[in-house]
Amino acid sequence: MRSDGRRQPVSSRRQAQLIAVLAIHRGEIVPVERIADWLWGDSLPGDPTASVQTLVSRSRRLFDDVGTISAESGGYRLNLPEMSIDVACFATAIIAARRAPPAEPERQTSEAMPQWHGSPFPERDQPSSVPERVRLETLHLEALELRIAALGELERHEEVVEIAEPFVLAHPTRERPVAALMSALYVTGRQSDALERYGRLRQGLVEELGVDPSPELQELELQILRQSVDSSTATHDATRRGPGERPVPSKLAQRIHFCTTVDGVRLAYATSGDGPPIVRAANWMTHLDHDWDSSVWQHWLE
Repeated sequence: MRSDGRRQPVSSRRQAQLIAVLAIHRGEIVPVERIADWLWGDSLPGDPTASVQTLVSRSRRLFDDVGTISAESGGYRLNLPEMSIDVACFATAIIAARRAPPAEPERQTSEAMPQWHGSPFPERDQPSSVPERVRLETLHLEALELRIAALGELERHEEVVEIAEPFVLAHPTRERPVAALMSALYVTGRQSDALERYGRLRQGLVEELGVDPSPELQELELQILRQSVDSSTATHDATRRGPGERPVPSKLAQRIHFCTTVDGVRLAYATSGDGPPIVRAANWMTHLDHDWDSSVWQHWLE
């Protein structure tokens, strides 16, 4: 973190986590119980309130104004301008890029990317951090997609390939960057590579979601096969879909997962697509836990 233009080292991981949870809820009172849950999860210290108070006292020394972290009724609040927080600057730039005319997002995402400092909360494994981590990672993916599409609009095809190749390897079923990569590869003389990326996308969509690529991408594949892609409009309409959009499947190909909670309850849940799993608990539960060792369920465990 920086204070008055100077880099301030944070002395401990817990201190960094405290500042992070207060920054996420900037301007709001964060109850001590929520802070303790964020910091320690189920491994609470003997006196969580006193431990949080000690961390707050140490963290205040990082700011020029000790009132930057204020004690409120039952909690603490971070009193900083919104745009002094990297995450807020990043989110504001991406929101502006969504609404900007074609090509303009290149500048906005270029300015936003330095605010991104790697995976959010890399040392956090508490459930309380999952929603915010997913939100930030999704925003980062959108920023990359917007940048790839904007570079395609500007016909900066080598840069599209440089950014889109690792993106597509990590997220092979996101159509928007795949379309931009296919067009850029074709324009730069790599027709076979463009078709290979399409084949990889199609296989992933069929296996994971049970659908084919969108009509726009199928048309782009035909144009590449016929060598009829117009280099001046190589960024195809498929790249202008919403971030991460793909056709709504009629039937999802789901994967079943099993896990055990900290209190010993066994759960089963299904996922589909790519990206971080988001689990929504149903409003009912079966007696699956009682039959866990039954041979009926063993095929799910292979």
